[in-house]
Formats: sequence, C-alpha cells, structure tokens
Amino acid sequence: MIYSFSEGVWMDIGKIITAIKQNKNKWFLRGFVIVLFVCVILSLYSDFKKDDFVVCIDAGHGGSSIGAVYGNDERLEKDDNLKLSLLVKDELEKQGASVILTRQSDKDVSLEKRCRIANFGRADYFLCIHRNSSENSDANGIEIWVSNTATDDELNTAQKLLDNLSGKGLSVERGIKKGFRSGSGDYYINSKTNMPSCLLEIGFISNHEDNVAFDDNIEEYAKAIADAIIDSYEQK
Repeated sequence: MIYSFSEGVWMDIGKIITAIKQNKNKWFLRGFVIVLFVCVILSLYSDFKKDDFVVCIDAGHGGSSIGAVYGNDERLEKDDNLKLSLLVKDELEKQGASVILTRQSDKDVSLEKRCRIANFGRADYFLCIHRNSSENSDANGIEIWVSNTATDDELNTAQKLLDNLSGKGLSVERGIKKGFRSGSGDYYINSKTNMPSCLLEIGFISNHEDNVAFDDNIEEYAKAIADAIIDSYEQK
C-alpha cells in the first residue's frame, strides 16, 4: 500500500504563512489556524487510502506449531504452507496486487495476530493456506472452508480456486465447506477478519500422491490461486 500527503496541503500552509506575516490581528490568526487544521485533517482523510487491491496471505502454522506431519516428521505442514504462500505472493504481485504476509519465515504467529495483521492492513481478501491430514492415508484432494455467513462473492472466489486447481495434480475436489470441521461455529480466521476470506486445504500431507503432486506442481498451484483471486476481484 502506498500512502501520500497531498501537495495541496503544503500550498495551503504556504498561503496561510504569508497571510499571517501580512496581518497581525489575533482573531485573523486564530481563524487561519483553524482553517489549517481542517485542511490537514481533510487531506489525511482523503489521502490515507489504499491505491490498489490488497491480499493477505496466511501461511498456516509456523515455529513451534508444526501442523500435520508425514512419515517420521520428514515433512512438516508448516514448511509446505510457507513455500506455497511465498510463491502465491510473487504471482499476485506480478498481476499488480499488493500482498501482506502474516509470516515470511518459520516463526510462531498467534491466530489473533494473523487477523490483526489483515485487518490493520485493510486487506481486500484473506487467504489462509494449509495442508490437510487424515489417519486414512488414502484420503486425498483439495477442499476450501468459508464461514457460515459467507457471501456470494466469497463462494464464487472459493469456486474459482477449486476450478483453477482441479486437474493440476489434485484428482479429487472435496468441495466448499462452511463452518468448522470439529463442531459449530467458524474457523477463527474466517470469523475474525473484516474482509472476504477462506481457508484452503491444498491436498493431504498424509497422502503420498498428494505430496508428489504438491512438489511437482507447486508453481502451477501458485499461479492458479493468484489467477482465481485476481479474476474474482476484477469481475466485481
């Protein structure tokens, strides 16, 4: 995001200074001080705004939160999440979007902080990237979680993500799901962010074929994800 301070404010300040030098009446000076204050406030209000489309990418887990694992800890979900998130960032930036990352390295970031980062940065879309896992090693495929109150726009973006990723090594599309896997309510990141959001489970880390597909197609995954988000934004 780029913020600027209006040149018009500096012109107004110059005029006021000149007027003050030419007129020593205290009421006149007070009046111009008030005008100056109003000009600055109005300029800040109009100029401190986003000048582009902002996406917040949340690489799930990190640090001591390793997420799901494959084998004897030979593959950690937190690492896969970060690798893909960084590639999605690059693809989005190539298409002109601004990107906020909740983490850029292997570190602990609380769910609360992840949401604060997105909300403070006034992101237009929040994407949380995870790998799925199951005790059944045959379970595979991609699924997307949205809130129980997801809007049509959120559902459309989620469907575009599924459509774009289908056929790129992920043979099973497990669909769009609302709420929270274990019980009622929503995933925290879908309920505490102020913008459209989703949690993307991109293949099962517990499934060998999904892991091979992830490694072989990760760059295609990143582009497919970025394209879906940008397409959804441009169609609004």
